[in-house]
Amino acid sequence: MRNFFHRCVFKAIEYKTQVVAGTNYFIKVHLGGDKYVFIRVYQTLPHEGSKLRLDGFQLDKTEDDEIEYF
Repeated sequence: MRNFFHRCVFKAIEYKTQVVAGTNYFIKVHLGGDKYVFIRVYQTLPHEGSKLRLDGFQLDKTEDDEIEYF
């Protein structure tokens, strides 16, 4: 798996947002070929520095899969 990611070009295809105590970004990422993943990135509020963190991911997605909150 490690070698696979070394050769990948990651491209965000689409995203959805969810406002909480900060913002969740749900992003569909194209890894190349027919490989897709969904990632969830959380951004803290401005007074907390607007920091970003990877909060989750879903593997084995397709181009046709709809982004859902997770």
